[in-house]
Amino acid sequence: MPTDDEWKWRWEQGDTPWDHDQADVSLRKDYAFLLEENPNLRDSGVLVPLCGNSSVLRFFYEKGHDVSGAEYSELALEELRGRDFAEISFESRAEGELRYSTADRIELIQGDFFKAKFSSGFDLIYDRAALVAIDADKREDYAAKLTSLLTSNGVLYLIAFEYVEGPDPRPPFSVPKDEVERIFGSLSIIERQRTSMK
Repeated sequence: MPTDDEWKWRWEQGDTPWDHDQADVSLRKDYAFLLEENPNLRDSGVLVPLCGNSSVLRFFYEKGHDVSGAEYSELALEELRGRDFAEISFESRAEGELRYSTADRIELIQGDFFKAKFSSGFDLIYDRAALVAIDADKREDYAAKLTSLLTSNGVLYLIAFEYVEGPDPRPPFSVPKDEVERIFGSLSIIERQRTSMK
């Protein structure tokens, strides 16, 4: 995962190849299937880790879910709020290096995801371009964090990328299916492997 400064710089420079209009098409197609196969997900809590400015938070919100998003970049969350939640008044508070912005059914956390504290567990975690942004030596810690945040019947919806990396790999990293299975074990996962970001 890039350092905090690198992450901030990439958002400021617009160097965010994971952020594009078609990014969440798979979820929108799979949403009805998700509810059919997992009725407990209806009106449940959803977490989007490393959410950037993804419009998927608004998608879940409009479907009636309680939504939590966590992101290091303050700029990304400002863009998200201005575009998708402009009509909502948030209350903000700081806890150390973290900033929490909350309103009815939505919580946005700005800062280090590994240090973020959440008020409850989640029935669904939506990970697109989050795991693939994590350095290999931190993936097990990331998987443990997600596992700890899922309820007993929770589901992880994961989109990862698998491709041949060059000599100097950078996010989004290639995370093969067997690596996903290794770090998440028997966790209930709906996985979409891709060879490109589009």
